Amino acid sequence: MENPHIKIDIEGDLYFDGNKLTHDKIIEFFKKLDYEKLDDSTYQLKWHQNNITQRINIVPEDTLFIVKDVVK
Repeated sequence: MENPHIKIDIEGDLYFDGNKLTHDKIIEFFKKLDYEKLDDSTYQLKWHQNNITQRINIVPEDTLFIVKDVVK
């Protein structure tokens, strides 16, 4: 059985268990979490809930970050 993870497609959309995450508050929650790079293709998000550290892997299709604007 595969470990639960969040997939990020090439457009930057988030998926969990094959379902696209569309609720703005859920997407914002995941964007604000700390992450750690595990290897060249996997990252891990971490947050604390009830004094327990929760973790979930993120698997980007291409890259985890997209530059949308540059300010001088």
